[in-house]
Amino acid sequence: MIPFPTPFHNPVADEGNPYSAGPTRELLPWYDVAVNGLSDRELLVADSLSKLPSGEGHAPAMAALLGQVPQERHEAIVNASLALLCPEAESLAGARRMRVEWAREADPEAVRRAAVDARKEYLEVDEQAKEERRTEREAYLKSEQGQAEAAARFAVDVTDCPEDDWEQREPLIEGVLYRGTANRIVGPSGSLKSFAAIDIANHVQLGRPWYGRGVTQANTLYIAAEGALGIPGRKRAWEIYHNGGQPTGTAFRRVPVQLSDPEQVRDLIAWCKGAAIGLVVVDTQAKSTVGVNENDNSEMTVIMRTVDIIAEETGAAVLLIHHPAGDEAGKSGRGAKGVFGALDGEIHAERKGKDTPADSVTLTFPKLKDDATDGEIVMRVQPVEVNRAGHRSSLVLVDETAAAPGTFAQPVNSAERPDGYRDDHLPYLNVIKDWEPSGGILQSALIDELGKAKSTVSKVINNMSGAGLVEKSGSRWKITKKGREALRWAARQPVTKEPEAVQEALPGAVEPANLAANSGANGSPLGSPEVR
Repeated sequence: MIPFPTPFHNPVADEGNPYSAGPTRELLPWYDVAVNGLSDRELLVADSLSKLPSGEGHAPAMAALLGQVPQERHEAIVNASLALLCPEAESLAGARRMRVEWAREADPEAVRRAAVDARKEYLEVDEQAKEERRTEREAYLKSEQGQAEAAARFAVDVTDCPEDDWEQREPLIEGVLYRGTANRIVGPSGSLKSFAAIDIANHVQLGRPWYGRGVTQANTLYIAAEGALGIPGRKRAWEIYHNGGQPTGTAFRRVPVQLSDPEQVRDLIAWCKGAAIGLVVVDTQAKSTVGVNENDNSEMTVIMRTVDIIAEETGAAVLLIHHPAGDEAGKSGRGAKGVFGALDGEIHAERKGKDTPADSVTLTFPKLKDDATDGEIVMRVQPVEVNRAGHRSSLVLVDETAAAPGTFAQPVNSAERPDGYRDDHLPYLNVIKDWEPSGGILQSALIDELGKAKSTVSKVINNMSGAGLVEKSGSRWKITKKGREALRWAARQPVTKEPEAVQEALPGAVEPANLAANSGANGSPLGSPEVR
């Protein structure tokens, strides 16, 4: 005699089942095979199924019960439910026939109640199991071993903050814009905030000082989600006035990147990594968050987290362009107030003296993490003829301290050249710094990265080590605090060679001249660009 498992005893089935012999029955081998291979949870589901008669009307209840276990176990559980219901059948097929016959005589209401009770019983047991696991987990965390493991996990990121071990913020524009940060320019319509953003992007692309501030050269991407037709004229005007008519190399994209679309964001990150982008301008925030409620803090928190991920993954500064509340100068960005707190920096743009000789744009800095916010920059507005016939003009923003169009003020740089630093050390320092996340770089890898002769690399690296710019840790070279200072000093110096243009790789990333390829019939120029 094999006792029928009492936790799965079915009083409802026994009451109306003419084949039932009570809770203790003589069982056949097929029953043993059907039941004994199941886990406790599977037996519980099988028992609940055994309380449901066959019939299409009970299919949803059966599906709900079977949904608690993997699909590949469904057949075994259904067979077990037949065994629990009809253990005295001579075979599985016989059990199926007995169940159908019994179901014809069953009270539908009783069956419904049995199904409800079975579901309640399952949920109670499942919740009890979850509570037991929670209790065990809490007890472990409070134990001496659990506390020790928790402390060890936390200690991994605890440091006494030595400067050499702490990740340094890399400035793109000293005191204003840093790599890996989220920033925003805010200004009302007509404040020329987009012109200011193009001015910033071109200065970073060319590595030229920006209003007395040192600039570190980096490739830039300008996403013209709004006013794309005006971009070619603005870009060309800047090149004519500031760069002798030569291209700057800034890459542009005329198709918005929706920050709420994970696939578009992944594509952006992948392209920026491949193109070594250091600054991403998003013009505008509103056009890049279509369908998102900009007044909802919860929705905008997700958007700002996405901006942070772009900055973290690419190492670039992200610069959003946005309108202020009420479209009034001096106010913070329109929409959810939590966005301002999530930003690393915010710049306000205000145009003054429009249509007068004193026409200018004033930039103020209400938020700059770790930098002073009490200064301002005044940029003179300068009209520029773009094409030879003079039928089209645009505007540029001009530094009043610049000596003349096409020339630039020298960077403010009171620091002296670090002792022992030579110009040929710069590529070595940049490569070694890039390898910091890997714990330093092997000398063989440094030779491969630089593409120089082994003897040359050995001679230069030994010179740098003697000057205290790098140090060897085991078999790997690492940059020192003095080496970082040398990099910062070099970033403030005027560049003597223009960087190469970023090539088209991202769909929609093009030189602005191509944006106007189909601008008008028979090549006629477009109208004046929208001023933002």
